[in-house]
Amino acid sequence: MQEEYYSQYEWFNSDTGWLRAYLKVFPIQSVSSDFARQRYICLDVFEQIFTEVGIEQYSNVDECIDAINNKYMTFFDENTFMIAYRFLEANGRRFKLPGLDVIRNESDLDRLMNKYDEENERYESGRRVRG
Repeated sequence: MQEEYYSQYEWFNSDTGWLRAYLKVFPIQSVSSDFARQRYICLDVFEQIFTEVGIEQYSNVDECIDAINNKYMTFFDENTFMIAYRFLEANGRRFKLPGLDVIRNESDLDRLMNKYDEENERYESGRRVRG
Protein backbone atom coordinates (compact mmCIF):
# COMPACT_ATOMS: atom_id res chain seq x y z
CA MET A 1 0.00 0.00 0.00
CA GLN A 2 3.01 2.25 -0.45
CA GLU A 3 2.35 2.72 -4.18
CA GLU A 4 2.09 6.30 -5.39
CA TYR A 5 -0.48 7.11 -8.08
CA TYR A 6 -0.49 10.27 -10.18
CA SER A 7 -4.13 9.82 -11.16
CA GLN A 8 -6.99 8.03 -9.45
CA TYR A 9 -7.44 5.95 -12.62
CA GLU A 10 -3.97 4.41 -12.29
CA TRP A 11 -5.24 2.64 -9.18
CA PHE A 12 -7.80 0.70 -11.28
CA ASN A 13 -5.15 -0.58 -13.70
CA SER A 14 -4.59 -4.03 -12.19
CA ASP A 15 -5.94 -7.57 -12.21
CA THR A 16 -8.26 -6.58 -9.39
CA GLY A 17 -9.64 -3.47 -11.08
CA TRP A 18 -13.14 -4.93 -10.74
CA LEU A 19 -12.73 -5.07 -6.95
CA ARG A 20 -11.25 -1.60 -6.81
CA ALA A 21 -14.15 -0.27 -8.89
CA TYR A 22 -16.59 -1.95 -6.49
CA LEU A 23 -14.85 -0.41 -3.47
CA LYS A 24 -14.93 3.07 -5.03
CA VAL A 25 -18.48 2.96 -6.38
CA PHE A 26 -20.44 1.56 -3.45
CA PRO A 27 -20.64 3.49 -0.19
CA ILE A 28 -22.00 0.37 1.55
CA GLN A 29 -20.14 -2.81 0.68
CA SER A 30 -20.15 -6.51 1.34
CA VAL A 31 -16.53 -7.48 1.86
CA SER A 32 -15.26 -11.02 2.31
CA SER A 33 -11.81 -12.25 3.26
CA ASP A 34 -12.33 -15.10 0.76
CA PHE A 35 -11.31 -13.78 -2.67
CA ALA A 36 -13.56 -16.18 -4.62
CA ARG A 37 -16.55 -15.11 -2.53
CA GLN A 38 -15.67 -11.44 -3.07
CA ARG A 39 -15.54 -12.04 -6.81
CA TYR A 40 -19.01 -13.62 -6.64
CA ILE A 41 -20.34 -10.64 -4.63
CA CYS A 42 -19.03 -8.18 -7.23
CA LEU A 43 -20.41 -10.22 -10.14
CA ASP A 44 -23.80 -10.49 -8.47
CA VAL A 45 -24.08 -6.80 -7.59
CA PHE A 46 -22.87 -5.48 -10.96
CA GLU A 47 -25.15 -7.88 -12.84
CA GLN A 48 -28.14 -7.00 -10.68
CA ILE A 49 -27.68 -3.28 -11.30
CA PHE A 50 -27.10 -3.62 -15.05
CA THR A 51 -30.14 -5.89 -15.38
CA GLU A 52 -32.53 -3.86 -13.25
CA VAL A 53 -31.69 -0.50 -14.77
CA GLY A 54 -31.81 -1.89 -18.32
CA ILE A 55 -28.65 -0.23 -19.61
CA GLU A 56 -29.50 -0.76 -23.29
CA GLN A 57 -32.53 1.54 -23.03
CA TYR A 58 -30.43 4.68 -22.59
CA SER A 59 -29.24 6.82 -25.45
CA ASN A 60 -25.68 7.10 -24.10
CA VAL A 61 -23.42 5.83 -21.33
CA ASP A 62 -23.49 9.09 -19.35
CA GLU A 63 -27.29 9.04 -19.17
CA CYS A 64 -27.16 5.42 -18.00
CA ILE A 65 -24.54 6.20 -15.35
CA ASP A 66 -26.66 9.06 -14.01
CA ALA A 67 -29.69 6.77 -13.78
CA ILE A 68 -27.68 4.09 -11.93
CA ASN A 69 -26.16 6.61 -9.52
CA ASN A 70 -29.56 8.15 -8.77
CA LYS A 71 -31.34 4.83 -8.28
CA TYR A 72 -28.67 2.97 -6.30
CA MET A 73 -26.83 5.86 -4.60
CA THR A 74 -23.55 4.79 -6.19
CA PHE A 75 -20.58 6.76 -7.52
CA PHE A 76 -20.06 5.29 -11.00
CA ASP A 77 -18.15 7.32 -13.56
CA GLU A 78 -17.37 6.24 -17.12
CA ASN A 79 -14.19 4.46 -16.04
CA THR A 80 -15.74 2.41 -13.24
CA PHE A 81 -18.82 1.70 -15.38
CA MET A 82 -16.65 0.24 -18.14
CA ILE A 83 -14.58 -1.76 -15.64
CA ALA A 84 -17.80 -3.31 -14.30
CA TYR A 85 -19.07 -3.87 -17.85
CA ARG A 86 -15.85 -5.62 -18.96
CA PHE A 87 -15.75 -7.65 -15.73
CA LEU A 88 -19.26 -8.94 -16.41
CA GLU A 89 -18.41 -9.59 -20.05
CA ALA A 90 -15.26 -11.54 -19.09
CA ASN A 91 -17.43 -13.72 -16.87
CA GLY A 92 -19.99 -14.57 -19.55
CA ARG A 93 -22.61 -11.96 -18.67
CA ARG A 94 -23.41 -9.94 -21.77
CA PHE A 95 -25.17 -6.58 -21.93
CA LYS A 96 -25.66 -4.24 -24.86
CA LEU A 97 -24.06 -0.87 -24.22
CA PRO A 98 -26.31 2.18 -24.46
CA GLY A 99 -26.22 4.47 -27.44
CA LEU A 100 -24.90 2.12 -30.10
CA ASP A 101 -27.82 2.73 -32.44
CA VAL A 102 -27.63 5.61 -34.87
CA ILE A 103 -30.20 8.27 -34.05
CA ARG A 104 -32.12 9.49 -37.04
CA ASN A 105 -34.96 11.89 -37.65
CA GLU A 106 -37.64 10.17 -39.65
CA SER A 107 -40.94 11.78 -40.62
CA ASP A 108 -44.25 9.97 -40.91
CA LEU A 109 -43.91 10.21 -44.68
CA ASP A 110 -40.47 8.49 -44.54
CA ARG A 111 -41.90 5.65 -42.42
CA LEU A 112 -44.86 5.21 -44.80
CA MET A 113 -42.56 5.17 -47.83
CA ASN A 114 -40.34 2.53 -46.19
CA LYS A 115 -43.41 0.45 -45.34
CA TYR A 116 -44.67 0.78 -48.94
CA ASP A 117 -41.27 -0.27 -50.31
CA GLU A 118 -41.21 -3.34 -48.04
CA GLU A 119 -44.77 -4.33 -49.00
CA ASN A 120 -44.01 -3.82 -52.69
CA GLU A 121 -40.84 -5.90 -52.41
CA ARG A 122 -42.76 -8.77 -50.77
CA TYR A 123 -45.44 -8.58 -53.47
CA GLU A 124 -42.86 -8.59 -56.27
CA SER A 125 -40.91 -11.51 -54.79
CA GLY A 126 -44.17 -13.48 -54.41
CA ARG A 127 -45.03 -12.82 -58.04
CA ARG A 128 -41.62 -14.05 -59.20
CA VAL A 129 -42.00 -17.30 -57.25
CA ARG A 130 -45.48 -18.02 -58.67
CA GLY A 131 -44.92 -16.70 -62.21
